[in-house]
Amino acid sequence: MAENGPTFGLTNDDLQDLHEDILDRNEDGVRGILNKFSGQGALIRKLCCTEVDLEPAAHDHMMNRRPLTAIHRAALIDSHGILDAILTSLGDVDIDIPLRRSGYTPLHVAITAGVLPAVNYLTSLGASLVAKDADGRSAMHMAAENGHKDVMTLLCVRGGSVNALTNMDRTPLHVASASGHSDVVDFLLNKGADPNGKDQDGRTPLHDAQIANNPEISYALVGRGADVNATDRTGCSPIHFWILNRRTADKGCRQQHPGPFPALSTLVNSGADVNLGDRNGDTGLHLAVDTDNLRLIEFLLNQSTDVNLVNNLGRTALFCAKSPDVARLLIQVGSAANLCDSSRNNILHVYAGSDDVTAAVLEAAIENGAEIDAQNGEGQTPLHRACAAGSREKIELLLRSGARSDILDRRNQSVLHVTLVRCEESLALWLLNRNDVNININNPDNDGNTLLHLAARFGNIEVVNFLTSRDVPVSVRNKSDQTAATLAAQGRHLDCLRLLLQRGGCIDPELGAAVLLSYVKVGDIHMVEVLLDQVSCNVVKDEYGRTALHVALERESLDMSRILLDHGADVNILDNNDRCPLHVASRHLPTLDPLLSPLVHSHLRNDFDSAGNTPLHYGIVGCRIDGLKTLVGAGCQLIRKNRAGRTAAHCLLDRSLAGGDSAPETDTAAKLEYTCTECPECVDQRDIDNNSLLHAAVRTDNIHVLQTLLRHAPAINVINNRRLTPLHCACANGNSKMASLLLDYDADPDIIDNEGRSAIFSAVLRRDTDLVLSLSRRGADINIQDPDGKTCLMVAMEMGQSGMCEEILLEIHPDVSLVDNRGRSLLHYAARYCSASVADIVLDQGADVSIQDSSMMTPLHAASANDDCDVMASLLTTDIRIDACDERGNSALHLCSERGSYNHVKQLLDRGADPEIANGVGRTAAHLAATAKDADVIELLIANEADIDVTDYDGNTPLALSIVHGNVEISSDLLDQGADASIRNASGDTVLHHATRMSHLDRKLLKLLVRRCGGCLEATNSSGQTPLEILKSRTDLDLDGIALDVGLE
Repeated sequence: MAENGPTFGLTNDDLQDLHEDILDRNEDGVRGILNKFSGQGALIRKLCCTEVDLEPAAHDHMMNRRPLTAIHRAALIDSHGILDAILTSLGDVDIDIPLRRSGYTPLHVAITAGVLPAVNYLTSLGASLVAKDADGRSAMHMAAENGHKDVMTLLCVRGGSVNALTNMDRTPLHVASASGHSDVVDFLLNKGADPNGKDQDGRTPLHDAQIANNPEISYALVGRGADVNATDRTGCSPIHFWILNRRTADKGCRQQHPGPFPALSTLVNSGADVNLGDRNGDTGLHLAVDTDNLRLIEFLLNQSTDVNLVNNLGRTALFCAKSPDVARLLIQVGSAANLCDSSRNNILHVYAGSDDVTAAVLEAAIENGAEIDAQNGEGQTPLHRACAAGSREKIELLLRSGARSDILDRRNQSVLHVTLVRCEESLALWLLNRNDVNININNPDNDGNTLLHLAARFGNIEVVNFLTSRDVPVSVRNKSDQTAATLAAQGRHLDCLRLLLQRGGCIDPELGAAVLLSYVKVGDIHMVEVLLDQVSCNVVKDEYGRTALHVALERESLDMSRILLDHGADVNILDNNDRCPLHVASRHLPTLDPLLSPLVHSHLRNDFDSAGNTPLHYGIVGCRIDGLKTLVGAGCQLIRKNRAGRTAAHCLLDRSLAGGDSAPETDTAAKLEYTCTECPECVDQRDIDNNSLLHAAVRTDNIHVLQTLLRHAPAINVINNRRLTPLHCACANGNSKMASLLLDYDADPDIIDNEGRSAIFSAVLRRDTDLVLSLSRRGADINIQDPDGKTCLMVAMEMGQSGMCEEILLEIHPDVSLVDNRGRSLLHYAARYCSASVADIVLDQGADVSIQDSSMMTPLHAASANDDCDVMASLLTTDIRIDACDERGNSALHLCSERGSYNHVKQLLDRGADPEIANGVGRTAAHLAATAKDADVIELLIANEADIDVTDYDGNTPLALSIVHGNVEISSDLLDQGADASIRNASGDTVLHHATRMSHLDRKLLKLLVRRCGGCLEATNSSGQTPLEILKSRTDLDLDGIALDVGLE
C-alpha cells in the first residue's frame, strides 16, 4: 500500500516540489529531485509512494484533485518520460501499488484519464490487468465505464478479458451498456463478450442499457442474441427496467417522455413480452399507469398488451390509475371496471381510499359503470373507504351518485363509525346533519360500541353533545363493560366526561378506580376531582402495589394528596415493597404539611419496608429539620437499624435514600446535631461493613458535619472491614482540611489498610501533592512500603505524577535506595515512566545508577522501553555500565533496536555501545533491528560497522529474520548493502525457504528475492525441500497469479 507522511531525512517541501514538477511536466526538475536521494532506497520509495494532495489547475484532469503518489500522478501525463524516470529510480518497486482509499493502481489512473501512452508504457512493464480497485473493478471495466475504445483495444492486445468480473459479477459489457458508450459496446461484442451474462442482481447488459436509454446499444445487444425477456432477481425484464428508470428520472414531472420511445420500441420489435410480470406480478402496463404518462400507456396498448392481467394483489393496471384520462382510456379498451382484487376491492374502493387519486378519477370510474355499493372482504363499501380517508369531496360525489349510507361492514360499523375512528369530528357532524345520510345512531358495532362510545373515546365533544341532545342512551355498556363516560375518562377528555355525567352517565367502580390512578400518575388534578365523586381511591393498585395516595406522595403533589385524604385515602396500605404512604412522604416531601397529620400518626410509623428501612430512615434525608422533629415527636425511633446495619444518622450522612426533592444538604449538620443530642448512643453505631458515623461524615466532604460529630467525641481511629480509618477516607477524597482536623484529634496516619497501605498512599492516589506534604509534615512515614514493596513515590511515578515526586524529593528527602519486591529502585521508575527531572534529582541524592532488578535490568534498560530521549541522556552522563545485559542477555542497544527507536540507538552508539554483543539466543542488535519496521535503524547500525551476516544460535542472519517478519524494505536495504543471501540456517533453509513458507506470502518480497538470488530456488534444506517445492505445495495460494507477478515458469 502507499505510505503516508514525511519521514526522517525527507521533507514536505521535497514531496510538494516533486508533485508540482510532475504537474508542470518538468522532467528535468523531477530527475533533479530523484537524484537528490539517489542510493537511498528507503527514502526514494517514500518520496515516490507517499500520497500527496495538491491544488491543481482547473484544466487538469479531475484525478489530479485527489491525493496521489508520484507514480499515479505521472501516469496522468501523455508522455512517459517522467513515469520512466520515477520507475527507474525505484528499481524493484511494485508498479501495481494501490491508493489507500480507492484502490486505484497507476494503470487504473491512466485508463480513467484516457492517457494511451501511459497505458501502453505501464502494460509493457507488466502492470496487472486483473488488479481491482476498492469497488472490484479491473482495468477493462474502467476503460468501458469511461468510453475509451482506443484504450480498450490496447488492453485486449495485452491480454485483457472482455468477460472480466467485478465483485458483483458485472462484466465490461454491463458497464459500457449502463454508461451509454455504444462504440465500446460494439467493440466488446465483436470481441466475444457475453450479451446474456448476469451480475449478482440478475441483470444482463440489456437491462443496463435501459439506464442509458440508448436504442443503438439495445439494438446491438439484441442483434448479438441478448435475451429480451431475461429477468433479474426482482423479476424485472428490460421493459420493466426501462419504465422504472424513466419513472425514477421523471419523478414529480408528468409527461416527460411523450414519445416516440426508440429504446422501448427496439425491445418490443425484437419480441419482448409486454405482458410479462415481475416478482409482484406487475406488468409493464401496471408500471406505466403508475407513471401517469398517457403516451407511454397508449404505446403499450398498441402492442397487444392485456389490460386485464392482474398482479399478486389481484389488481389490473386500472387500479393504478391516477388521472381520469388514464382511467377512461383503460376502460375504453376493455379493462373491467367491476373486477375485484384479492381483498375483494373494486376500483372504487381503491380510488376512494387513496390520497394519491383525485375525485375526478373516482367520478370517471362511476361514469363507466363501476359498482358504487360493492362490499369488499371486510364488508366495506367505497363510501366507508372515503370516510376512512376523510375526503369530503369523494364522500359528496358518492352520495350524489346514489351510494347507500346505511350499509354496515363485517364489524357492523356504519360509515359514521369509520369516520369517528379517524377522529374526523367536523366530518362526522357534517354527515350527521345531512338529509341523505340514513344511519341508526344507536346501532352498536361488534364490540358493542355505539357512536356515542366512539365519540367519547376520541374526545369529540361536539358529536357527544349532538348525540346526547337526541336522547341517545348514555349509560349503555359495550362488550368490555365500558360506558361512554368510562371511555372519556380513559382518554383524558374532561369536557366530554363532565357532559356525560351531567346527562346521566356513569362509570364502573373498578374501571373508574383504575382510570383515577392513571390520572393521579399524570397529575391531572381536575380529572381526579371529578372521578373521586364517582369511585374510591383505595380500590385499585398499580403493578408496584401503589395506591393513588402512594403515587401522589411520590409525585410530591401536596394538593393531590390533600384531596385524596379528604376523600378517605387509607394511610395504612402497603405497596409491593412493604412501604406505607408515610415511607413515601418521608422520602419525597421536604416538609410534612400539617394537613398530612394522618400519615404521621400511622400505626406503621416504625415498621420496616422490604429493604429494612423505617419512615425515619427516609425522612431524615428527605425532610427538613422541622419534618424530622415531627417524625421523632410522633414516636419514630432514631436507634433502629435497617438491613445494612445503618441507623437513620448513617442514612443522613451517605444520602443513599435521598428522594426526588430532598431537603438541602445545608440542613445536614443541624439534623446531625439534633440526632446526636436526642440519641447519644447513635454516635458510635456501626453498619454491617463496620463503618462508623465518622466514616460517613468524612465521605460527605462537609467540614461542618465533621466538626459537629467530633464535638460528640466519637472513636477517632475506628477501622471498618477494609481496615480503613476515617483518615484514609479523608485522604482518598483529597480533603486536606478534614485530614488536618482528624490529625488534630490524634488520628494515627500510619495505620495500614487491607491493601497494606497507609493514608499517605490514599493521598498519592488522589494526586494531591499538598496533602501528601501535609501528612509528611504531621508525622506520616514517607518511606513506608506496601505489600509489593513500593513506596508512595513509586506509586506516584506509575501514575505519571512526576511533579509530585519532584516536590516531595526536594522537601522531604526520602530514602532513594529502597527497592520494591522486584528489585526496582525509584530510579528504575523514573526511567520507565519518562521523567528526566525526577531521575536527575534521584541521581543527585545518591541513587545507584547501575542497580539491577530481579530481571537484571538497569535503569538504562528501563529507559529503553519508551521514546523519551532526555532520561537516557541523563543516565548516559553518569558512570554507567552501558553494555550491561539483562537475564535474557539483552543490552539497552538490543532493546532499542528491537523497538526501532532510531534516536535511542544513535545515543547509545555515540556513547560507545557495542553493536556486536549477542544475547542469550545469539542475536545482535542488527538481528533485532531486522524484525522492526524502520529501515533507518538497520542502516545506522551498518554505518557503525555492525556485521550484517552474523548468525544467531539457529543460524539465522538479519536478512533471514527481516524476511520472516515480512519487512520488504529492510530486506532490500540489506541486499543493497551486500548481505549474503546464500547463508543457510541450522535447518539448511535459505532466505527463499523462509519467503515461500510465510503464511501471508508477500509477492513483492518473493519477486525481489527471485531477482537477487534466483539460483537458490533449487537449493534443498535438511528436509530435502527446495523453495520451489514449498511454493508448489501451497494449496492456499493463487500459484498462477504468483508465477505471473514474480516471473516464475
